[in-house]
Amino acid sequence: AGVGSAIGFLRAPIAFEVVRSDRGLLSQCDAVVANLRLVEMHAEALDVVAPAARACGVEHEHIAETRMAELRYAGQGHELRIPLPAGDLDHASFAALGEAFEVEYERVYGLRVPGSEVELVTWALTLSTAPAAAGKAVLAPAVGAADAAGRRAVWEPAQGRAAQFGLYWRFDLAADRRVAGPALIAEHETTTVLPAGWSARVDTLGHLVLEADP
Repeated sequence: AGVGSAIGFLRAPIAFEVVRSDRGLLSQCDAVVANLRLVEMHAEALDVVAPAARACGVEHEHIAETRMAELRYAGQGHELRIPLPAGDLDHASFAALGEAFEVEYERVYGLRVPGSEVELVTWALTLSTAPAAAGKAVLAPAVGAADAAGRRAVWEPAQGRAAQFGLYWRFDLAADRRVAGPALIAEHETTTVLPAGWSARVDTLGHLVLEADP
């Protein structure tokens, strides 16, 4: 799990979020102040994301912006994040934002609260690069069985007794070889237990694929 998390972190897009509190009724929002605040938040996020993106060969025009408002009914304690439209905000934008909140509130909680004002709590703006394209895994046909490095006695629940499990080192498994259970497939940080009635293979991206025997 730790190795997987590290690889995921390295493949994750470069991103930075700026959040600003701005509690008040949505109907009383000042569009000029709100737009100025969003411009300042964009500049702050860009100061963080742009240098890192350039270091990775990502041009400025390939940095995406996501803007959200956290809204709730006035007096409530939990907010919903609602996307903001592109461009400058105006009074029509605030009205549409309030309706979008009520639609989402009804979807989540099953009702609206007639007569209640919608309250703005925070603005949130994120700049990010595009995520890295994921490779496509291919499961090659299995042309033979993998050779076990040894055997070990392990409790087999399906049989209600200890059984001899084949022991395999994951990184020695070729993509065209099949491991039949019961087996243990060991690696640096964990061991995959393959029970009787199951088999395992490695795809072209190194993923371990477990399949129930027909």
